[in-house]
Amino acid sequence: GGGNTDSSNEIFYLLSPIATAQSAETLSFNTGASNMAVATATPLPSPAPSPTPTPSPAPGVPAGLAPGQLSIVRAPVNLAPSSTSAGAFSETTRSPALPIELNGVSVAVNGAAAGLYFAGTGTALQINYVMPIGLSTGLGNVVVNVLNSGSNSDTILHGQVQVVSGQPDIFSSTMDAGGTAIAFNVTNPGARSPQPFNVTSPDAGGTTVPTVIELSVTGVRSALTTEISITIGTTTLAADAVTFVGPNPEMPGLDLINFKLPDTLAGAGDVPIVVTFTRGGVAVTSRPVATAPHIVIN
Repeated sequence: GGGNTDSSNEIFYLLSPIATAQSAETLSFNTGASNMAVATATPLPSPAPSPTPTPSPAPGVPAGLAPGQLSIVRAPVNLAPSSTSAGAFSETTRSPALPIELNGVSVAVNGAAAGLYFAGTGTALQINYVMPIGLSTGLGNVVVNVLNSGSNSDTILHGQVQVVSGQPDIFSSTMDAGGTAIAFNVTNPGARSPQPFNVTSPDAGGTTVPTVIELSVTGVRSALTTEISITIGTTTLAADAVTFVGPNPEMPGLDLINFKLPDTLAGAGDVPIVVTFTRGGVAVTSRPVATAPHIVIN
């Protein structure tokens, strides 16, 4: 999957499945935290196939998926011999962090193996995976391989998805539209607490300071704090409110954003939260206000 920023020595797994069938079924893609449907990416007709231009960002319709983003690929057929979930995962204790083959199933994007959380059949015709962190932006050619040793078949499915720099997606209690955002008060890291939040809290030394919220998201693995903005209700936080953006090393594909609550949000109540990522003059958001998850502020 790439992403070896320290240039240390690496060992690569080479998966070379021998396909016995090509499926004509269409792959569709969704974000992995709140299940937003991703815009379709297709090549232009001959004589020179090339990706379509990345669609203009539309709230609630991501143009693509970002390297390191928790993602979902679906098809109207079984995507595994039987539904299977990864048994162990971590970026600090496992390498690769996730299995790259799960019950005979593998996923590759532009030739890079994706880590797999789940591969399903029956009522769950989907694969939950993490976009390889070393991908370059542009058109991503996706190959899903389903080996079923019981039926002695090895089926390949092909699809395409745009690879974008970032696409924030907030985890919520519904894993879909609405719900409660997965967030904690981490002003005192040793005493994490859930919602509702006060705008001030005691820090580790007992001093009352602006409350620091840890928000669980995906799709912003490479983002800088200056590229992230937070809107709560109708209030867009100051540029310096975001204090940290980075991966959750124990949950591959999950990212964390830490930000401070301003005094002006006191008494805000149950309000939507939206994350915006801006790079190169292009801004993309998590779910828009109408379907965004909520947080509660006293």
